[in-house]
Amino acid sequence: MRVFIVDSNVFLRFFLNDNPEQAEKVREFFKVIKKENDKILVEPITIAEIMYHLRTTYSIAKEQAVEMVLTLFIENWIVIPHKEAVIEALVLYKRKQIDLEDLILWTIAKAHNIKVVSFDNDFKKLDKDRRYVLLLN
Repeated sequence: MRVFIVDSNVFLRFFLNDNPEQAEKVREFFKVIKKENDKILVEPITIAEIMYHLRTTYSIAKEQAVEMVLTLFIENWIVIPHKEAVIEALVLYKRKQIDLEDLILWTIAKAHNIKVVSFDNDFKKLDKDRRYVLLLN
């Protein structure tokens, strides 16, 4: 079994099909991954980058962008560290006006019963009791 880390632009071509030639190459690559029982490792930072580009570069609505990205979680050949925390962060992102990167940090901290250290007051919106946040301001 081989494991690959895939850049966000590959997923963007797959989701958007804005470059049909590249999108087809991605679909073929994914078929090989499935057939060979290989894996794709998608780090949370890559998910945040995908979301950033879907929202800013391609002006995709937040809800639609989240749904697109959540399709990655269905496939058993895609491995996402902190998977449950990242899913929770994406669900919160649909409802809250907080950066996805902050939501990912907070949900990972919560999952591991540790604290995020930050100056960002947005964390107060998530954790009024400051159980998982240490604000330095």
